[in-house]
Amino acid sequence: MQFHVEQSKSAYSSVLNSELLSANNPPVSSRRSRSRDTEHKDELCKAITANPILIVIGETGCGKTSQIPLYLSELGYTQKGRVICTQAYNNPSSTPPSIEGVSYVSDNTLVREFVNDITSIDTISALVIDDVHERTIATDLLLALFKQHKVNDQFRLILTSATVDIASKVSHYFNDCPIFTIPGRTFPVEVFHSQMDESDAVVAAVKTVQYILTITSTGNMMIFLATNEECDRFQQALQDHSLDLVVHLITNSSIVYGEDEKGLQRHCYLVATTMSEASLPSFCGITTVIDTGYYQQDGAIARISQQSAKHRASHAGKSEAGKCFRMYTEGTFANNMPEVTVPEIQRKNLTNTVLQMKALGIDNTSAFEFMDPNAASIIQAVKTLHDQGAVDSEGNLTASGRELVSTI
Repeated sequence: MQFHVEQSKSAYSSVLNSELLSANNPPVSSRRSRSRDTEHKDELCKAITANPILIVIGETGCGKTSQIPLYLSELGYTQKGRVICTQAYNNPSSTPPSIEGVSYVSDNTLVREFVNDITSIDTISALVIDDVHERTIATDLLLALFKQHKVNDQFRLILTSATVDIASKVSHYFNDCPIFTIPGRTFPVEVFHSQMDESDAVVAAVKTVQYILTITSTGNMMIFLATNEECDRFQQALQDHSLDLVVHLITNSSIVYGEDEKGLQRHCYLVATTMSEASLPSFCGITTVIDTGYYQQDGAIARISQQSAKHRASHAGKSEAGKCFRMYTEGTFANNMPEVTVPEIQRKNLTNTVLQMKALGIDNTSAFEFMDPNAASIIQAVKTLHDQGAVDSEGNLTASGRELVSTI
């Protein structure tokens, strides 16, 4: 395979890195014992105290999920009411810490709670909506609910994101609320594009692994494939070519760690991208990323966004300078990939969401202030619910509709 190196490496690195480290900074493995936002605890606590709504930017693994609820507890918010941290997806690599007075729930679970009893919103003293960059429908609905719900000086709404562009968008949505940035610690990543788009992602990835093993004898790899089936083919191809790597399989439900029976000490993290990539944790010693350019979206294989491609590449620069090999051309990146991933509300059926909105007492659903409104799909959802007998001609929930709500 032949690759073309991206010309503007320094510009690309500046997109990935909010702060470049010198070579004498400690690698990921030696920094894991302390979450990076503890280094900024005083400043972050002051920002939380001063702002009813605050956005916190920090890369995955910096400790946002574990430390911010702890700080809220230390600031006394667990004494004022409930402190809740929502998560869009389960992270297979971590378990939420146990903090007295703090509950970790999925964004869907919190939406269902409000559907059953909207007054419970007033029992919450602080809410952390984690990983808003995932833009699930439930997260977007929660954001809209709390934009509508008057936030008083005693309540705190904290929104965390691993990406700057989404954080800026959410800040604007909440009347340009402040953004607190936990400085990133990554190194430059040199990006190589294939000279032609590869038709078989697995074959291309295996050939690239063979090439990498000939030019370097150190460093771990992370390889992004679209499905579990492709991961199975890839592992079989490694065996067929006698390529000695310890393979760890990462899916949205688990991480299956391989065993280093031969003492190879060179690892390959194989990511089946049905999982939330922006919430993918950092693994030690990854210096090379292989990006096939696809992921699985709503059961179909689709091109990733430019935003996702940059995030994938960033995994190669967590501990030292690294390389990313893309199985697609620079032209494909520039012309055939959307800038950002389309949020769920713009691409999924909204019938269940509209049903929940009706149960929440939102009468004019098509005018509800979502961050990225999709009035046409909402109107179609209301029509579908009317045809099903779930809402009447005035758009109000029927007895049948209330029964349907309980099944979501």
